[in-house]
Amino acid sequence: MNTFKAMVGLGALAIPLTACGPSQEERETVFRDSFVESCITSAGANGTSEEIASPICECSADKLIAEVGIELSPRPSRAQEIMETCIAETGVAA
Repeated sequence: MNTFKAMVGLGALAIPLTACGPSQEERETVFRDSFVESCITSAGANGTSEEIASPICECSADKLIAEVGIELSPRPSRAQEIMETCIAETGVAA
């Protein structure tokens, strides 16, 4: 679980925003999709299956968008707390 959080939590936050869509909702969708894809890829490179990573990554993306938005980066410690919350909420063992 710690390896998953370390590799995914910080790595996925480094996604640059490339969305220049006309609406906030479209930019959030692009950010969410990019975050989830990067998170799942990072988890897979660390030996975590997509089946396990996907719900955690999706939950984390949603919570980050709701709490921080897409223009700001959360503190790494807060990002890790969000990921830990999502691991607990999803009930999957990472």
